[in-house]
Amino acid sequence: MVPNKIDADDVLQLTVTYMWENFEDFEQGSNFIAWAITIAKYQVLTYRKKKKRNRLILSVEAIDLVVQENHNLYSEMDDRYEALKLCAKKLPTKELDLFKKRFVHDVSVKKIAEEVGVTSNVIYKRFSRVKGLLLDCVRRAISAGGV
Repeated sequence: MVPNKIDADDVLQLTVTYMWENFEDFEQGSNFIAWAITIAKYQVLTYRKKKKRNRLILSVEAIDLVVQENHNLYSEMDDRYEALKLCAKKLPTKELDLFKKRFVHDVSVKKIAEEVGVTSNVIYKRFSRVKGLLLDCVRRAISAGGV
């Protein structure tokens, strides 16, 4: 929705900042993805106003069309998230704990490797294997309609 990656990064940063600052406005139980996309849309529109003279800016109608076309992805993303939660519960506790350290608590791979007493390469290989298992599980759950 913006002409280049640098501008897209700026709009994304503004969107995330706005979301953090206004998280109390999010209604628990409602669609988080839809809320985030709406905020992003308005950040793009604000960006568009600031960069009016640039010929590469999409029209409001084009932005609305992009948002509308992606709207059907919301439920698919929700389904994938639910499947991922179910699949994560099937992981061995040891692997799930490593994943939480890395992806929830943002602990570096190097630090995890030191804590576990192995090399970073071993941790990367474990993550790769578990990511593959999770991906296969999510795909099976989605195709089976189990979510």
